[in-house]
Amino acid sequence: MSGLAKFAEKYIAYGNLTLVDHEGKETLIQGRFPGRNVTFRMYDAALPRRILANPDVAIGDAYMDGQLDFGDGDMWNFLCFYGDNTRAIT
Repeated sequence: MSGLAKFAEKYIAYGNLTLVDHEGKETLIQGRFPGRNVTFRMYDAALPRRILANPDVAIGDAYMDGQLDFGDGDMWNFLCFYGDNTRAIT
């Protein structure tokens, strides 16, 4: 998980992201500016590595396969969070 958390820390500018690994360990990543709060709960130990290799495909596939959910939120909240932070780095 630490590789994914370190990657996310570099790019989260807006809001907060809580990463929850397959063992239930939570890592909070806080953006520099206010924004949406998203929980990213992973049920597969190999998922962080797949996300780092190809995030656009791995996140969608994992969600559809039930290996990932967004805790109290939903896919729309995550997509808005992703969009806010993608615009911040481009």
